[in-house]
Amino acid sequence: MAAIAFILALRVDKAAANVATGNNKEEHAALCELITMAQQEVEAPPLESLDVEAYRRVHLLNFTLSDEDWINKFYADKTRKTTKVSSTEAGLDDKGGKTHWEDWKWAAEKLAQSPEDTRLKESGATQLSGLEKRLAAVALKALAEKAARLKDSFPKEALPENAAKQAATETAKKLLDAAFGGESTDLATLTDITTFGADPSGNRGDECKTTPAGKGTRTALAALACVCWKGDTNAVTDGVCNKGLDAQTGWNGNSNKPNTANLRKLAKSCGPPGKQTVTAARIRAAVTALRKLISGHDTGNLYLGTYINTGCTGSSDNGACIEFTALAGGAEDPLSKLPWVAKVEAAATELEKLTQVAPKAETINIQLAAAETEATQALKQATAQAEEIRKSNNNPTVATPVLSKTICEAHSKSKTACLGAQCK
Repeated sequence: MAAIAFILALRVDKAAANVATGNNKEEHAALCELITMAQQEVEAPPLESLDVEAYRRVHLLNFTLSDEDWINKFYADKTRKTTKVSSTEAGLDDKGGKTHWEDWKWAAEKLAQSPEDTRLKESGATQLSGLEKRLAAVALKALAEKAARLKDSFPKEALPENAAKQAATETAKKLLDAAFGGESTDLATLTDITTFGADPSGNRGDECKTTPAGKGTRTALAALACVCWKGDTNAVTDGVCNKGLDAQTGWNGNSNKPNTANLRKLAKSCGPPGKQTVTAARIRAAVTALRKLISGHDTGNLYLGTYINTGCTGSSDNGACIEFTALAGGAEDPLSKLPWVAKVEAAATELEKLTQVAPKAETINIQLAAAETEATQALKQATAQAEEIRKSNNNPTVATPVLSKTICEAHSKSKTACLGAQCK
């Protein structure tokens, strides 16, 4: 994570001689927002899949107008009823078959079914012959190449059929991992080990600091325990976060550490998840809100929660907090010391990637649809051009330069026709 300038603040309500009731309610709310999102439905941005149908329709028309030798390569025999199994069998691996075989095979199968394919029949492509067919083939070859370029430029993130759903699933996994310590760990299956990564057997002040990394830095729920769990001695009356947590057994060290049952109660103190959905913007806002709650002086340590003196032990005369060791006065983002925050930010990135590529995916699909329309129109234009050529009494010297070029392209596969059209 890039270093950022960090503005220090020592809030007045936390400068008293002892930690007071409800001192950490803001921290509780900020961490609970992240824990709650791990239990909610993720809303992925809408994303268009590649318009494969439009892309393949352009290739079908191009294939239909190809020369007989090329078409025959795709079929098992002269009846053209059965296509070959692979590009290798067709001998096309070195002609683009390794990349385009599935699309080419689709076109070959559709052409074999042409009486049943209404759209191909209505296009008139199968009825073209002679000069009309050659002229149309020139135009369709260019359009097929254009369609292939468009397909190749389609965002890879949007290629999977259910890209948005997959992104939502991956985001949800990252949020669960950040909150409870596992991609499939939820409120019902979390334990003290998943929450802290190992038995939180050390002194609370050591477990709730970043250097050396204590186990309280591993998940959002572990951080909530450091900030809100009742102290073992000189505890805050009526709870440092809320009164409902005052009934906990105090945590100080190995003998009275947080257990699974009480960790689940702590998570439930965030309230029911409700029906609000998770978005990238909401995730980013939650991380920003948490960052703003970190405070300290210009040297020494920074803290999330209330710090009075001598460590985050949970006692009212010391502090209920997470210590960001020796980060005050520097430019390093203290949240970079909480590994679970990186997972939360990765979850936001997962959704933002779709937001970034969605306009490109939409634009390419529009262009593919336009290419399909243009391909159909090219067939009609070829018929009109052929008629114009015939009216010129087969003398291309009286045709326009553009028409002369078209005539020559259409005759390019026949030396006799090319010479007859006076092409160079």
